[in-house]
Amino acid sequence: MKILVDDGIQEMVLREKHDFRICTACMGPALVSTEVKPAKPTDIAIPVGDYNIYVSRIQAPYICRITNDMIYSEDEIDSCPAFYDYSDRKRDGSLVTVDEDVEKMILDSKQDYRICTACDGPALVPTDVKGPKATDIVIPVGDYHIYISRIQVRHIRRISMDFVYSKEEIESCPAFRK
Repeated sequence: MKILVDDGIQEMVLREKHDFRICTACMGPALVSTEVKPAKPTDIAIPVGDYNIYVSRIQAPYICRITNDMIYSEDEIDSCPAFYDYSDRKRDGSLVTVDEDVEKMILDSKQDYRICTACDGPALVPTDVKGPKATDIVIPVGDYHIYISRIQVRHIRRISMDFVYSKEEIESCPAFRK
């Protein structure tokens, strides 16, 4: 049995730089990250560059081609009971990783930071700019912490230096005016 992979799907896998899986979900076969639904030993592995698309043995007999319409959106993932475990982990922050350069910046600055909603999307700023809230998710970094708003934690899987707001960005954004 040969399963074809559309060019757009191959591009997505290479751009996202991780494995994906096709499994049974609420609206039929679902193409999701293996962070959402891990591969099983019984899956069929289809190589895409350095990564794989795993196809569940239940779905494999019915699939001849992997297409864009199999991709589940975050809303579809959150609303389908097949993925509730992932949705819970996403909300509690356990899926979020912190890049080493971000950890180094926090340790060197000797202060806590917070990711919150700002003018150009999520912003990583010192807590003296935007203080933590009781509802924030907390990620320890040595003796310090990154607080993530409960809104942003649903959309962030990796904290990189791209989130860091400069002094000029902080001063120009109304979200940080006191």
